[in-house]
Amino acid sequence: MKSYTRDSVQTPLQRSNAQAEYAREVDKHIGLGIRMHEHDRVSYQKLNHHTLSLYIEGGYSTRRLDQRSAGAGAPEKFCIFPAGHQSDWDVGDRQRFAHLYFSDALLRRIALETFDVDPRHVELPDSTFFYDAVLLQRCQILFNQSRSEPSDHLALQERAVWIMGDLLIRYGIRPLPIQQYCSG
Repeated sequence: MKSYTRDSVQTPLQRSNAQAEYAREVDKHIGLGIRMHEHDRVSYQKLNHHTLSLYIEGGYSTRRLDQRSAGAGAPEKFCIFPAGHQSDWDVGDRQRFAHLYFSDALLRRIALETFDVDPRHVELPDSTFFYDAVLLQRCQILFNQSRSEPSDHLALQERAVWIMGDLLIRYGIRPLPIQQYCSG
C-alpha cells in the first residue's frame, strides 16, 4: 500500500496509543504491520482497502462496540475488515496483532485471473473474532518470511496472494443466483 490515506486502518491507529512494532510495504497493493495496543478506543471509517487482522497475543478484553454480540478477541482469532468498513472498538488489556492490508483492485484481479470469477461477485464479509486454522498457518508463514527474508518481494507477494485467494474461495465469492429457464 504505497501511500496510506486518511481512509486507511493506519490513520486511526497512528492517532491512538497503538505502537507500531513492524511495518512493511510489499508493493503498492499489499502492506503488512504488527502493533501493540492497550486501553484505548478506536474507530475505523470507510476504509479504502481490505484488512485481515490476526490477534497474536492478548485481546481477551477487546470488544467491538458496534457489534456487541461479536464476543472478544483472543490469540489466533481473525477479523476481516472489507473495503468500506466502519467499526468502533474498545481495546482492553495489552494485545499484539498483525495486519495484512490489500487493495480492492488486487483482490478483484485475483478473482478474475485465478478463479475466472466476475469481480462483481466478490465481496469479503465483515467478520469479527473467528478462528481459521488454514489462514493462521498461512499468515504465520507470511509474517515470519517478511522478517527473515525482507528483500524477497516476489516471495512475499506470492504468500500474500495465496492468502487472498484463500479468503476469496472460503469467504469472498458470492454464489451466482440460480436462474430458472423456461422453454419458449
